[in-house]
Amino acid sequence: MSVVALALAAASGRARGEQAGADAYRRICAECHANPGLVARRFSGLAPEVRRQRWDAFLARHHGGDAEQRAALIRYFESAAQPPR
Repeated sequence: MSVVALALAAASGRARGEQAGADAYRRICAECHANPGLVARRFSGLAPEVRRQRWDAFLARHHGGDAEQRAALIRYFESAAQPPR
């Protein structure tokens, strides 16, 4: 597989992960937390690995579902916290 094909596959996987997180956010979070950008900044001042650990612990206590769903939500929050390109 070429480098370009690998990069495209990785980007496609990230996009699917972000979409799964966006879908979960709409289903689980949006009724009370309408702005995902504000929610996404909750742990923004932390190092990436620490931020993901905090998100996982928080979501495990707060309607985040199973580990797969929490991971999807975390990927979505990570993308939502990024400034627009």
